[in-house]
Amino acid sequence: ASSRLSNLYSVILKNDDLIQEVTDNLNSLGVKPSGIHDIRISAVANSPALHIEVIAYDADYAWAFCNELTFNAQEIIDQSMGGQVRILSQAQKNPRPVAPHTWKNTFFAGLLGFILCTVVILFSDLLNNKIQRGEDIALMGLSLLGTIPEYPPDHDIFVHLQSSEDRPR
Repeated sequence: ASSRLSNLYSVILKNDDLIQEVTDNLNSLGVKPSGIHDIRISAVANSPALHIEVIAYDADYAWAFCNELTFNAQEIIDQSMGGQVRILSQAQKNPRPVAPHTWKNTFFAGLLGFILCTVVILFSDLLNNKIQRGEDIALMGLSLLGTIPEYPPDHDIFVHLQSSEDRPR
């Protein structure tokens, strides 16, 4: 019987009219509106007691919304069902934010960036069909006529060249 009662209270608490009334009451009190992400209602250990959890983008708004929701729901349930509903405890703010998970998001974004860069580099190397070395020509079955020598960086090849004006005629 307590689970059916909890389910009934859950339906009443998630009613759109009640949620709109709570939102309007908070707006009239000057509470800055913030989007409600989720309202979770669960029975507490097979008793008629309910645990109400409001998840919003702003912890202060979630706290105010939960307190206002329980206050308004108490009145509605007492009027419609003639039941005795009591609020066992006021809402408490979660000291640790539920979302966003900054470190987790940063880690996965970095990991995804690393993987994407690696895939791009590997595919660009696989799709590269340019001749890079003399061995590439030999693999194609062609003969190599000559190569341009590679000099060390400190070697100045231009010292050995003479300009056309200095050549003997």
